[in-house]
Amino acid sequence: MSRYIIRRLGQLVIVLVIASFGIFLLLRLIPGDPAAVLAGPDADPATIARIHGQLGLDHPVPEQYAIWLSHVVHGDFGRSYFSGRSVSALISQAAPVTAQLGIAGLVVALLIGMPFGILAGTSNHPVVNFVLTVFTTIVLGIPDFLFGILYLLLFALTLRWLPPGGRVSIVSDPLAGLRTTILPALSLGLPLAAVYARFLRTSVREVMAQDYVRVARAKGLHERTVVLRHALGNALLPFLAVAGVSIGRLAGGTVIVETVFSWPGMGRLAAQAVASRDYLLFQGLVLYFVVAVVVANLLADLVSWTLDPRIRHG
Repeated sequence: MSRYIIRRLGQLVIVLVIASFGIFLLLRLIPGDPAAVLAGPDADPATIARIHGQLGLDHPVPEQYAIWLSHVVHGDFGRSYFSGRSVSALISQAAPVTAQLGIAGLVVALLIGMPFGILAGTSNHPVVNFVLTVFTTIVLGIPDFLFGILYLLLFALTLRWLPPGGRVSIVSDPLAGLRTTILPALSLGLPLAAVYARFLRTSVREVMAQDYVRVARAKGLHERTVVLRHALGNALLPFLAVAGVSIGRLAGGTVIVETVFSWPGMGRLAAQAVASRDYLLFQGLVLYFVVAVVVANLLADLVSWTLDPRIRHG
């Protein structure tokens, strides 16, 4: 296992280096000049040039990347152009907020998607499969932000069951924190639940058609025992890989959901950084997201490697 971990860690480093360069380069292709934004609309060229020098934007792009990467390796992501605060401090303040939303969205996705997918995979009833098809088609066809707006209109403005936005810490006030989490968690988790349900239905059906499942049934075992003891474990193994990849979808969805529901997390901070051309802040945020996704995929691969002998001996 140690050799496998070393190989995967090596791949992780390569992915992070490539991703960091892509982030750095693509951000500079976005129209706009942070120095001009900072200087104001009436600033003269000399003032803009001076701010360029202060921000280090007067160097060639490869040199800027080398300087930034050398600082990142030592844990220094620089300072935000507009707030003047340390990027690391801004991320550490926003990360727990986004983590709370991401975990809540993942719980929603698992609680809805897994039972639905397993039921559709083990049942041949046409109504069950029709409901799953309609559910996944509607949910996957509607953008996350539109779901969020619909939830706001229905549950916050019309029924007045839940607050329309903002965040309350669950630690300081658990009930109020839960109320402010429900709508953004649904907006983030429901599309993922549709993906989980559709994938699990296919995976469970493939396993239920295997010979060892037929043998278990031939022995007279109850159908519930056949599903839980013989089929479900093998059907969930490929699901781990999907769950690891889905962390990226959660991370991307937070940008929209946090903006719609006024959550002070990393997604909303990233949207503000793009709007203000805050290069250092946006680079730090995206790199943090990339690290989270890569680590989640690594953990999913390690769990699959541990549980599935076909991967260990393949």
